[in-house]
Amino acid sequence: MREEGFDIGVHGWDVAGWCRHAAGADMEWTAAQWHLAWGRFSDLFGEMPHVHGAPGWRMNRHAWRLEQRLGLRYASDTRGTHPFLPVYEGELLGVPQLPTTLPTFAELLRQPGARPDDAVGRLLELVRYGPATGQVFSLSAEREGLAWLPYLERLLEGWRALGCELVSLRQLCESLDHAKLPRCLVGDGTVPGREAPMALQGKPYLDGAAERVMLPDRRARLRPASGYTLPRRVDEPYRPRPFASLARTDSDPG
Repeated sequence: MREEGFDIGVHGWDVAGWCRHAAGADMEWTAAQWHLAWGRFSDLFGEMPHVHGAPGWRMNRHAWRLEQRLGLRYASDTRGTHPFLPVYEGELLGVPQLPTTLPTFAELLRQPGARPDDAVGRLLELVRYGPATGQVFSLSAEREGLAWLPYLERLLEGWRALGCELVSLRQLCESLDHAKLPRCLVGDGTVPGREAPMALQGKPYLDGAAERVMLPDRRARLRPASGYTLPRRVDEPYRPRPFASLARTDSDPG
């Protein structure tokens, strides 16, 4: 896939664990998860990742800051309507978000009486009348790539018939004028077909506020945060302390 122009990024070290614990996790646990993921990625590909997609679209304050400190080119951690720069709890962040804009197959099939054919038709309709900034669709190899492969093939054929150009997130990111990306608030919420909370793109941030705030250089080298330094590689396994007090909130983290 990388040879065909697609970015290979990080989707988490322990996806189910991230979905259960990320919302209430501290800096040490969050950084440890990224430590493990970044180290394994560098072992496999010989370089550090430039893209992140949060499992279950779940983030926390520390994860937002780590993305900036690691100098990611872009990320897709949110659900929303168009590319933007995130503002989380009053903190202006510099890594562009390319949010998932379309519902997933799984979410559409959780609607009462829904069938795979209905999901395909709905996704074609949403793209037909979609925004000029394009749409972002999230799929998984084990679902759309296997169990629902015939419907995915029909969906791709339908999008091409509508005149859509199917591109990678990298191509979408490169087509954007990053200096003109709007700043939007990010908060937790839900979408139809999925009960678990996730990071949602909200309303635009105050006009002109970005020019009055000095943002940290997201290309800078890694710095200690809350007494924990995030290494560039993993030399020894890190065992985060258990979260016995946190209850499972999502039986379907994907």
